Amino acid sequence: MGSGTDPASSQMTISRTLEELQTDEQRRVLDTVSQVRKCGLETVLSLPQIVVCGDQSAGKSSVLEALTEIPFPRNDNLCTRFATEICLRRDPLNSLTIRVIPDSNRPQKKQEEIKKYSETITDFKDLPAVMNNALKVMDITEGGNAFAKDTLSVEICGPSRPQLTLVDIPGLIQTSTKGVSDADVALVAEITDHYIKQPRTICLAVISATNDAANQPILQKVRKFDPQGDRTLGVITKPDRLSAGSGSETKFLELARNEDVFFKLGWHVIKNRKFEEMEFSIEERNFSEKTFFSTSSFNTLPKDNVAIDSLRVRLSYLLFEHVKNELPRLQRDLESALKVARDELQTLGNARSTVVECRSFLTQVTMECYDICRSTLNGHYDHPYFKSDPNDVKLSASDVSQQRLRASVQLLNCGFATEVDTSGHKYSFTQNSNASPYSPFSTTQALNPSEAKAWVKRKLRSARGTELIGNYNPQVVGELFWEQSEKWEALAKNHVDKRLGDQLEKHVPNTIRPAPGRCNMGDHYSVPPTKTKDELGRAITNWSNAVTADMEDFSCEEALDCLKAIYNVQKKVFVANVTVQVIERHLLEDLHEMFSPMVVLNMSDAKVQSMVSERESAKLQRVFLSDRIKKLKEGQDIFRSFSGP
Repeated sequence: MGSGTDPASSQMTISRTLEELQTDEQRRVLDTVSQVRKCGLETVLSLPQIVVCGDQSAGKSSVLEALTEIPFPRNDNLCTRFATEICLRRDPLNSLTIRVIPDSNRPQKKQEEIKKYSETITDFKDLPAVMNNALKVMDITEGGNAFAKDTLSVEICGPSRPQLTLVDIPGLIQTSTKGVSDADVALVAEITDHYIKQPRTICLAVISATNDAANQPILQKVRKFDPQGDRTLGVITKPDRLSAGSGSETKFLELARNEDVFFKLGWHVIKNRKFEEMEFSIEERNFSEKTFFSTSSFNTLPKDNVAIDSLRVRLSYLLFEHVKNELPRLQRDLESALKVARDELQTLGNARSTVVECRSFLTQVTMECYDICRSTLNGHYDHPYFKSDPNDVKLSASDVSQQRLRASVQLLNCGFATEVDTSGHKYSFTQNSNASPYSPFSTTQALNPSEAKAWVKRKLRSARGTELIGNYNPQVVGELFWEQSEKWEALAKNHVDKRLGDQLEKHVPNTIRPAPGRCNMGDHYSVPPTKTKDELGRAITNWSNAVTADMEDFSCEEALDCLKAIYNVQKKVFVANVTVQVIERHLLEDLHEMFSPMVVLNMSDAKVQSMVSERESAKLQRVFLSDRIKKLKEGQDIFRSFSGP
């Protein structure tokens, strides 16, 4: 921290060069991104930023301090154990606020606890104590964790502060040592990769002149994620440690001239405080640096490529141009992320956490199903539910959607009538013995006239009673009829139980089917099977009762003709009874009542919640998406304000 020779530093004043760093346009552009970052969107969008990266002891923190004029504590490399986000803000009052942005992989409860931490100071002399408190919040203590994936956020406000955001990340460690495990080495590398791989990050790659550039891993890191060097600016520190005229000095001069490791943004050389200069004020530090660059071999370099003041101007212009170019794309990314989040939230539907929400949701679903069911029963297909779906299963014989229940029932009833007409009889009194392909049953047996007469004669003989010769027992026609129509019962049951029943099952909208692990709704939404079967039994019995009475006045010689006539009449009656009395009356007439809102009204709270309450994962996802949408909408408002009306 600065010494007593620089009292202004402890009062948060800044040098004139930093005050004049930006124009009004630059401040306006950079302020836009700063406000977007303040919304918490750095985890959603890749925001333009400058990241100070390098190897351990490369002098990163000293560069950061010189750039921002903030006297960070330097004992034990406290600022390099975690990422430190330095946000300079323009504000009427001088203040410094420290927060901790928790790692997203921490437990949610711990994240909320960390987010509550915030301390504000008005004097830099209080900075070491506040930073120690922040370390405890991140669980970085002696004998504990050496590094953390949390981010220390330092916001410095003042009337003359420029809008600038810099991120200092832990220095790369080549090997584990006492107090630094292999896991720590991997963690630091992971943090570095996380920041420098972001396409909107300008990498300030800091290397020390005390070590060969080829041996400093940060250069390989930035080359990996920025192979063309489009967004990397190299910074050389400690040039005063090089012997004048040495080969090492020559190599670093070549590097500074961008003749060795090429970056499109070039290189810059900085002289930090030496050990004996640690108590120098900012002005004293800058004077020492200026003296070095005017007297050493580095005076051959362009003035714009040496010293902290020119680096500050260079970064200011670089960040301004970078942000100005990225803002349109950033705005498009924000709009896209907002649309995705809204779509995902809409997919979750209305919240169903409380009893009121659950009952409201279930009532809404049942009312919609009620309307759909009534519409399909009446053959009205205006509802979106009935719109054509390329994945919808069609009935094989007609290309009619199963969703259109009335059309499906009519089709199946016509098929049933055709089936009874073409293959419902046991014997065919023509030469054509082919049955309808609609029938799953055996085909009819063809009888020619002589075979038909023989069949009737056998029945007459077996039914002979006390009647006179030439007369016939009238009950024989009933027996003939029973045998001729013996397949009707099986056909009717197959039509009601199998074909039509399957269609009704498939017609029930998926929205009212219970989800896996939920309470079954069958006790409320089901058709009583006994009524249907009883009515079907009565329909099957009715045609037999009418036969005997109608046949009493006919002579035995006309038995076969009577059978044919009666069969044709009863066939139509039977089909009508099955389709009207059974299907319409007991299956379709009150089908929509299964979805009556009264059903939901009479359910207990526990029943309602067990059926439609959201899973815990869905609740967490809803909270996450709602929070993201809130942040994105705030960012959207910021962009609109920047663009103007």
